[in-house]
Amino acid sequence: MSKSDGYIAYLFYRIGTPTRLYEVPKLYAYTFDKKLAKKFMKTRNMNFFNYKERYIEDPLKFKDTFRSNNIRMCGFETKSENPLRKKEVIVTIPCTYDEEETVFLQTDKVFFEIGKTIDPIYYRVVKNCNKDFQKVLEILKITPIARFHNYITNDSEGKYPEISIEEKLFSGFDGFAVLEDDGMKVDQLGLFIHFFGDTLNTDDIRGFK
Repeated sequence: MSKSDGYIAYLFYRIGTPTRLYEVPKLYAYTFDKKLAKKFMKTRNMNFFNYKERYIEDPLKFKDTFRSNNIRMCGFETKSENPLRKKEVIVTIPCTYDEEETVFLQTDKVFFEIGKTIDPIYYRVVKNCNKDFQKVLEILKITPIARFHNYITNDSEGKYPEISIEEKLFSGFDGFAVLEDDGMKVDQLGLFIHFFGDTLNTDDIRGFK
């Protein structure tokens, strides 16, 4: 089998974090696309990565084995910095499948964690308040978040007796419609930076649109 560009893998091994070095470098990301590799390199702090090029004899098997490390262009929603533009923009950056999955799974968990801070007697108190005050709580998104948390923690109809809260959050549980109906959104780019900021060259992140 002759070597060709199609079989050259561009590999990024993570060698550590800002606080410690790994004893053994870990494969963090890869691609067979040289241009995509350059984009990934541009957005990452290469002080924490070793970059290598390696000939892969069986690329299909390699992709199957390291599926979560495969680099792709991912679009994350965030607030526009330009007041004259629409409120939200999509920032497209190169990231791994694992990074993308983490952001989208954790998006719904953000609302669940906020909902945990709302007192369980919230509904009993609110229903006795006047309608104007109830409307304010809706506008502030307190009631929608409480409603979502209630969907996740209480399965009154017995539809999902064997499903844990974590599984509900990560499996498209019916309660997600509650948030969609209220137009609630999480800053996905902010989440990405929160989880993977220590790998990033943040000066270049917003250069990708």
